[in-house]
Amino acid sequence: MTIRWYYLREFLLRAWLPVGLLVGWHLLGASQWVSPLLLPSLSDTLSAGVGLIASGAIFSDLQSSAYRFVVGYGIAVIVGVPLGMLIGIHPVLHKSFEFVLEFGRATPVTAFFPLFLLLFGIHDPSKIAMVTVASVFIIILNSAYGVYYASRTRQRVGDLFRLSRLQRFVRITFWDALPQIVVGLRTALSLALIVVVVSEMLIGTEHGLGQRIFDAYTVSNSPELYALLLIIGVIGYFLNSGFVSVEKRVIHWKGY
Repeated sequence: MTIRWYYLREFLLRAWLPVGLLVGWHLLGASQWVSPLLLPSLSDTLSAGVGLIASGAIFSDLQSSAYRFVVGYGIAVIVGVPLGMLIGIHPVLHKSFEFVLEFGRATPVTAFFPLFLLLFGIHDPSKIAMVTVASVFIIILNSAYGVYYASRTRQRVGDLFRLSRLQRFVRITFWDALPQIVVGLRTALSLALIVVVVSEMLIGTEHGLGQRIFDAYTVSNSPELYALLLIIGVIGYFLNSGFVSVEKRVIHWKGY
């Protein structure tokens, strides 16, 4: 198989389903079997999306949502990774925190939103807090599990070389745990984007993708509503793809 054919095959495998869905959307809209209020035509949706971008109206929303996403997710990473590794190193801490962490992960973050409103008000801190809480439990758990279930064989090899606990952690445990930690970071990345949009819809704001979606819904502007959903989906795809690309380069021993 030539390199050119390999890349063409990879492109076709990734593209056939999205293209098929778009064609089906176009045919369904053209047939008018579904009300345009529920499913606007593909051309109207794309026109609305192009209009949002060409006019620059969406850029302030993108900037506001990106700020909340980056700050909330960043706090979750800074807190979650070290805390998770600390819990994973000590079996006593692992058992002590397990219920609380599983409880936090299983509880929908939207259930906490009245509490965030009381604590932080209706401005950015409440939305950032929702993103942080939604992400941090996943990051802590994956970091803890990664360290806790690190290879016992390599740990014993470290003992044979008379490595100190710190040296064993830095040279062996951390690298064994890193793939699982990255799984948590990637899962939390997608969830953080979802929570940013939901928090903007629930709490309300002057600028933000969630607020723009809610505004389009309230005036029954279906083409803009669907265009915004497509834009958010594309952003999520490229965020995940970029993360995976970096992951493949950093964790080259994991095997892909």
